[in-house]
Amino acid sequence: MLICFGFGWVSLAFVLVQSVLWPVALNTHRGFLAVSPTLRMVGRNYGLRRLAYVATILVPAAFPSILAGLKIGWAFGWCTLIAAELIFGVSFPNRRGPYDSALGHGGLGSGLRDSPARELRAG
Repeated sequence: MLICFGFGWVSLAFVLVQSVLWPVALNTHRGFLAVSPTLRMVGRNYGLRRLAYVATILVPAAFPSILAGLKIGWAFGWCTLIAAELIFGVSFPNRRGPYDSALGHGGLGSGLRDSPARELRAG
């Protein structure tokens, strides 16, 4: 992923989307599969099709699973954000402040990004 996106906001956004998307999508899918056949038949007997069927029958029945997926996705998103900020340190890429390391801005991975350039400039 770093080869494709490099260090920065794009790679951070990609990792965040991946960490949040899958728990939400899988729990939503699992909730849709768990809807009872009786409810499905009621929706079909009322003549509901496509979007009306999903909005009226599937989403309310799968709502607890959808909420669980959102809760898990929120937790994964925060953990991923904190880990990515620690490693890549992309919060303020153009700002020098009192908490910047000797290697540059941000996290533990900033040495991977900055040290070859610093060696070339210093040497």
